Amino acid sequence: MAWKNGLNPLVGNAQAAIPTGVPFSPLFGAIKFSQPMPRCNVMERKPISALTPAPIAQANVTQKAVPAILGGGTGPIEGRPPGPMWAHQKFEQFAPKIAVEIRQSGAQICTDYNPQVSSGLNCGINPATPVNPSFHPRLPKQSVESLWTFGGTVPPKLLLGRYGEPILFHHHNDLSPDVRKNNGFGRHTITTHEHNGHHGAENDGFAGAFFFPGQFYDYHWPIVHAGINTINTTASDPRAGAPDGAGGITRLPGDWRETMSTHWFHDHMFSFTSQNVYKGIAAMFNLYSSLDRGNETINDGVNLRLPSGRAKDWGNLDYDVNIMLADKAFDQNGQLAFDIFDFNGFLVLKWNGASTVSVFSTPLCRGFSSSRSAMGRR
Repeated sequence: MAWKNGLNPLVGNAQAAIPTGVPFSPLFGAIKFSQPMPRCNVMERKPISALTPAPIAQANVTQKAVPAILGGGTGPIEGRPPGPMWAHQKFEQFAPKIAVEIRQSGAQICTDYNPQVSSGLNCGINPATPVNPSFHPRLPKQSVESLWTFGGTVPPKLLLGRYGEPILFHHHNDLSPDVRKNNGFGRHTITTHEHNGHHGAENDGFAGAFFFPGQFYDYHWPIVHAGINTINTTASDPRAGAPDGAGGITRLPGDWRETMSTHWFHDHMFSFTSQNVYKGIAAMFNLYSSLDRGNETINDGVNLRLPSGRAKDWGNLDYDVNIMLADKAFDQNGQLAFDIFDFNGFLVLKWNGASTVSVFSTPLCRGFSSSRSAMGRR
């Protein structure tokens, strides 16, 4: 019956007075509002030909060696379940046009920061300066066991896409095969959920369709409007469409009223979603359409002309700022800490024992919106 900081289900948490469930976080001299907010790191869009192996409709079952700690022997290089049941739906009809390749890994220094805005619009940050995997210049670097992100780096990643431009998200799992190397929380098996995406079930990050370190998973995201088979099937309505790259619109079938603009994608591992997202497996995804062109100067009666910028036909980020909010707690070494017996999230956080922050966020897979009003773009 010993009181062991939540380890005994019959006894209350020893840190119950602290919303995090763990002791107060040391701040190492960090002061609130003393660090510039860096823009997200825009992910590289590649031609499909850049992927090896080339994507196929059914899972790639080519064999490779499996680490001894995972059982040894051989196993398929792709973690997607094999056979026609898990084949990409309508893979030929919505053939991938853009490849995005990313590696899930532990914390490392970022040397490829690409915010796609000038330094003057990014708090004076020089993108050529390496970025340490830390949450503040005064806080210690996170270890490869504490922080897991897309690419292993911070700032968070941002993917840019257009309706009618199918994406092949080639996701490698480069986490340690030793499940114990996680700083006490998180699971090294992952599955990627493109939150609120209009995709086939095999590509929606089903919680049980996780894949192991050393494998990859090819996610096929068609990026289509809802109702493509029943609404506006002749693609006659310009409000259902996408930027064509030359100031015009590529008209597409579907319901323009279901157009979405700001998504995010994250880990969806069964029973470990909250822990893995808290460790950093979360990124943002901007979707551009004829309604939301990402170019504020195009005045064609369809484009909403939301503040964005004007240099490119679509996807300008000058005044279209992605914001990702998440509460974090740290152990006495400055590493991310998580009470695995408390999944209620953080409601109130104290800073230096004086001021309080009343912004609510939660590590659970809920409470995040795909609209501009919450976790999104400003």
